[in-house]
Amino acid sequence: MLYFKTADNFSIINAVNINRLSGNFSGTFPAFSRSYFHALLNNDRPNIQVICQGITHFNEILPNPYICRRMSIVHNILPKSKFSFTDLNATIAKFPFDVKFHRRDDSLYFYWIPAKSARGVDVSHEDGFIEIRNTILSNSDDYELTNLLVEQILMLTQGKIYNEDKEIVLKMPLFSIAVIEELINNDCEAIFFFVNKGEDLTISGPVRDVHFGKKVLKKHNLLNSGEFKKQIHDIILEVNYKLPDYEQGMVMQMKNGRSGKTEILKLITNTVDLIIGKYDYIVFAGEPKKPLMITNSILNNILPCEWSLVDEYTIVAPILSTPSWNKLLDAVRINDVTDKVV
Repeated sequence: MLYFKTADNFSIINAVNINRLSGNFSGTFPAFSRSYFHALLNNDRPNIQVICQGITHFNEILPNPYICRRMSIVHNILPKSKFSFTDLNATIAKFPFDVKFHRRDDSLYFYWIPAKSARGVDVSHEDGFIEIRNTILSNSDDYELTNLLVEQILMLTQGKIYNEDKEIVLKMPLFSIAVIEELINNDCEAIFFFVNKGEDLTISGPVRDVHFGKKVLKKHNLLNSGEFKKQIHDIILEVNYKLPDYEQGMVMQMKNGRSGKTEILKLITNTVDLIIGKYDYIVFAGEPKKPLMITNSILNNILPCEWSLVDEYTIVAPILSTPSWNKLLDAVRINDVTDKVV
């Protein structure tokens, strides 16, 4: 968790070690705000001094004190007996419902409920503590899963659990129904604020990234945070679990000839059905010697009727007929930005 305070210069206090990647963030914020929001949504290791430079107008940046309090919730368990992920995973296998897990490294596992979890739960074990992390826009299934994971870990280790203020937590379950409702309400209010201001936000789900922006608000008629709350988790679940099982396609890296920045490129051919996410540039293999390059925003504006935009940037792209493919290539040629990049 990051805590903010305001003075003549905006400053950031790292109250709890930010030592785990829990998702991705991208956006159209100014450089300083993109940096610190990347740190918030990713729980990354930001360079705090660099992030703080030039930030002076607290109220213009953040909608309410909540968003400066929490982009993730962390609890720590101090085990009395030895803990192992092998024991935890064996216990989880006996649950009456399916729980998946992915080992991100030897000390970090990611848990989620297929078709139900919006964000999943991170559990890590290092420095003598077991850390349980919930990220912003978690849904009720994520919090209920956290309750079960905490219950099992406490049983396995006879440990004690502490909140972010290092206070022992005695009342269980960890997240009550009322607390879950409050957290979800606050999350939706905060995210809606930025999306409604015109910012594009990307969060990582268990299966793929989900992108929010003005197009999503318009498509789903999300006029306020209440309407946003009613549909946001359905959108996350749809993008993660209900899309066709299409290929992700080839992703490449290229150094921008003008800026020197390494760009991420997605190659599009009309040979396989694809799920297209958000990248720096979309490359079409439409010319024998010179590929064509456009941005996601351009592609969204020339999208073939056979393709569907399921959030701000994610596209379900089945193979096109030859006439439709050639029509798309014609539109790409008109909007080609290759000469501005290479």
